[in-house]
Amino acid sequence: MTRMASRPRRRHSFASLFRAVLRDTFSLGIQLVVLLSSAMLLFAAATSPWMTITAVEVSGNSYLIGDDIVSQMDYQGQNLLRLDLAEMERRLCASPWIVDAHLNYRPLHRLQLEVTEAEPVALHRRETNWYICSATGEQLPWESFARPLLLPVLREVAADELVSVCRIASHVKNCYPALYAELQSIALGECLVLTIGAPGVAAWLERERLDHQLTKLELFLARPEMHNGNVSHIDLRFDNKLIARRRQDA
Repeated sequence: MTRMASRPRRRHSFASLFRAVLRDTFSLGIQLVVLLSSAMLLFAAATSPWMTITAVEVSGNSYLIGDDIVSQMDYQGQNLLRLDLAEMERRLCASPWIVDAHLNYRPLHRLQLEVTEAEPVALHRRETNWYICSATGEQLPWESFARPLLLPVLREVAADELVSVCRIASHVKNCYPALYAELQSIALGECLVLTIGAPGVAAWLERERLDHQLTKLELFLARPEMHNGNVSHIDLRFDNKLIARRRQDA
């Protein structure tokens, strides 16, 4: 019978165990060094002045001044890694003038801000105060604007009709720009009355078939009668004709 040698095998298992423990300890040490180094790098980046925002570029603004928008962001001196862009966007959209805002990082410590502004379409007087009305009928606060706001005035418009009249003003602005450029005021009574041009020509329209009437009115703007001061009223409430009334003193 052959004896089995057990002691050498036991020594071999002890050596393998020692090597395995040494290898695992070395691997764990490397992982700890990497984690510690990464933490130190993140801390250095989070406190480094080289990661501070230096400028914000604004696009999409037509009415508001870019510097005034940026002044609401409170970004100066903040680190790139500490910025909460979503919170900054929410803060910007709290302004009635800003419908949407998107912030993105740009090279060399800059932010790119793209905004969508509310659309101002008319002025409205309530008691003794004048307000800017948006396309949805919302009141917009007065600001320092990048360019003058040339807006028509809403006259004789009840509170419950304000939204619908603002939508009409927005429709004229976007679809009939030549007409909107001449539009002085909008009134709503038994019919819709648009005051056009410096002489103040009153155009009477029905709210039904509005586009058909607005097209005829915009075409009529090119006629000499609209520029020599002889026309006082234009009636567009008929299907196939336009009635222009002369001034009594003409």
